[in-house]
Amino acid sequence: SVTLPRFRGEDRDHLQDPHRGHTHDQHLAGVPARSEQEIVVVLARRQIHLERSGHTPVFAAEFARQIGAARPVRPALVVELPQADPKLVAKLWKKYIQDYDAKVKKGKEGELFADDADIPGIGEGNTVDVYAKIKDSGDGSELSVWFYLGGAYLQSKMHPDRFKEGERFMEQFAIMVKKELIEQEVKAEESRLKELENELKKLERDNERYHQIIADAEKRIEQAKADIEENEKAQKDTQKALEEQRKRVEEVKDRLKKIE
Repeated sequence: SVTLPRFRGEDRDHLQDPHRGHTHDQHLAGVPARSEQEIVVVLARRQIHLERSGHTPVFAAEFARQIGAARPVRPALVVELPQADPKLVAKLWKKYIQDYDAKVKKGKEGELFADDADIPGIGEGNTVDVYAKIKDSGDGSELSVWFYLGGAYLQSKMHPDRFKEGERFMEQFAIMVKKELIEQEVKAEESRLKELENELKKLERDNERYHQIIADAEKRIEQAKADIEENEKAQKDTQKALEEQRKRVEEVKDRLKKIE
């Protein structure tokens, strides 16, 4: 079965934490440099109703993270996609974002950059630059996405309405991944079903062949029985002829003796 996508979440709010001293971004203040490439800070969390019976609810979370090691911390939406291989997520993300008229290219640090994406609910009439990073999370993938609006990155406190659209945007992608995983599972199960159907057909053919072997053997047995009866009758007839021939041999011998 396919596990539902999870949006990561924690209960701390560190929006006011500085971010490496990049003061040209007014929505985040500068902070001392750190060795970690990611500073995990939850800014908001929202439950997304993708769950089915027996599954854990899905959460959307806003984090402050770096797009790359040499870049400042920026607010990002992060989603965990259990059972989804990073290569699959990357493939689906390119397809998903290209539907918004964006040109996608890969950055130096593996990030996917979508230039001038036309996402009405987020851009509100303007295009949006979208950065995405995908990493292996052990049991699946983790997708971090940054939306650059021009002058600022999308975040919940500065852009509450547009941020909700960002959550919905991520939710739709999570649904897309979930659907793809289930479709792959369907294909795998259908493939297994086909294998079993083929195996059953082979077994049925073998069964017919075995029955035919038995039927042929039974015919040969019946023929052999008839042959035995005929053979036994022939033996009796031959035995009788043999006895008569022995008598004739003795008679001829007696005639020879009389001549001598």
